[in-house]
Amino acid sequence: MNWYKISQHVFQQYEELANQADMITITGTGQSETINIPGTSVNINARELLERAKSQISSILVQNGVREIDTSPIADMGAQGLKISHEPGKIHIDIRKIFNLAKSALPPTIQTDGTNVDPDMITHLTQQINHWILGEIYETTYHESVHEKDMYALMQQGQPFTDVQEHPAEQQGKQFREKYFPLNQHI
Repeated sequence: MNWYKISQHVFQQYEELANQADMITITGTGQSETINIPGTSVNINARELLERAKSQISSILVQNGVREIDTSPIADMGAQGLKISHEPGKIHIDIRKIFNLAKSALPPTIQTDGTNVDPDMITHLTQQINHWILGEIYETTYHESVHEKDMYALMQQGQPFTDVQEHPAEQQGKQFREKYFPLNQHI
């Protein structure tokens, strides 16, 4: 096969991946969440991070049956993500909870000399926050997509959705996060 045919084949594969990302919609009020880094004009936008995560793991989400990510708040205070059995293809991720956790960890100001904001500190802090939020989004999205896949498998077998177990999805979500967004990574 010559280089032109190989390049066309590779290009086609990338287009297919892009089309998979288009198959997943992001809905809900969580996509409008932002974090302003105190003492700066730097903002971290949930919509941008969600789109980035969606494009990077769309093939896994599509394979697991996810077609919609609802970012609206979840009433259960202990839940950051949720898969509801009567909503096929839809998972819930409470982006507000993720962003509120990130906001609570922010220092009031980022200054090293008492008068001027240090741009290197801002860049480093922004990277750390983005890394942590993306890790939470990846882990939660993957975790809930495993529940989606499990529910579909149970439906095909004629089994009740109550047979879906939390532990395997939780463990797989953590492994997925550690692979792509390790918590101890220094940025």
